[in-house]
Amino acid sequence: MRAVAYTDVRTVAVREVPDATLEAETDAIVRVTSAALCGTDLHMYDGRTSAEPGLVLGHEPLGVVQEVGSAVQTVRPGTRVVIPTHLFCGTCVMCARGLSAACLRARAEGPGAAYGYAGMGPYRGAQADLLRVPWADANCVPVPGEPGDAYEDDFVLLADAFVTGWHAAATLAGVESGDTVAVFGAGAIGLLSAYSALLRGARVVYCVDGVDARLDKAGEMGAVPIDFRRGDPVEQIRADRARTGLPLGEEKLGGVDKVIDAVGFQARDREHPEQERPNQVIADAARLVNAAGAIAVAVGTRTGTHTPALARTATRTWLRRGERCSAREWRSGSAVPTTAATRCSCGTWSSPAGPGPA
Repeated sequence: MRAVAYTDVRTVAVREVPDATLEAETDAIVRVTSAALCGTDLHMYDGRTSAEPGLVLGHEPLGVVQEVGSAVQTVRPGTRVVIPTHLFCGTCVMCARGLSAACLRARAEGPGAAYGYAGMGPYRGAQADLLRVPWADANCVPVPGEPGDAYEDDFVLLADAFVTGWHAAATLAGVESGDTVAVFGAGAIGLLSAYSALLRGARVVYCVDGVDARLDKAGEMGAVPIDFRRGDPVEQIRADRARTGLPLGEEKLGGVDKVIDAVGFQARDREHPEQERPNQVIADAARLVNAAGAIAVAVGTRTGTHTPALARTATRTWLRRGERCSAREWRSGSAVPTTAATRCSCGTWSSPAGPGPA
């Protein structure tokens, strides 16, 4: 079968490799009809991992089941399926808790495994004609239709991109009906984060970027495009909010309720090194977010992790009516957030404006 394989730093090639085969009774073989590219693939492509030549890349597949093991019960040959990026057993203690990306059975060296990724298990990637899917009952998600239909490009987004954007908006940022939202970065994840925020009922969503095609797409989706090439994006957003009129009771705010960082460090540094510093988006987010708002980071493998540099709740205190309160009080809800805050995946809060270490 054909597959896209890593050959050297910034070099990939389509190679003939042995066909994927069933290795366990719980496996399925999927004929891949679409496999999206991911910014995470750049870690291998740019030589930042231990990837060896011959590694088959890709982890965002959509396809049709071709063969199943004797123990597979929920899918059959001919079933159209989308396959999550991280493969998992579905039954270990982490999977039972809903933390399938940290599955304890999928990789001997540690928790979590992925297709076509250096150091994440022995599993070949999905940019290939065929893909072996372990624990097929857990990892194959049936979807309707036929390969190549009008939903092909939409369904492939369910493997990774759309769920990343939805997780950033719905879970990490906690976007709710009536919220104002700013998304920094209008690549695939940024646009899908913005779209998810709109689906969640956001009153207005701003998309910050410097690429015309991306800004145009953001506008088509119903977001307000903000071009950072025209000046400070924070001031542009504040000016737009003032121009359109703030709702009653928000006159003293002027920022936004939720900010999502979906820029992506490597793409930013390589394409616009003079325009962005690694932490500039977080700095802008801290200036823009309203008091008690939330900042979420949705960039590749950082999705679902703490915001860099800001999430140090164990050593920070905050002011509460002029008093210092501990991180434990903050998390328990006995302390009311009074400054711009960052919500982390663990449910804790941190603040860039805190008075310093306890």
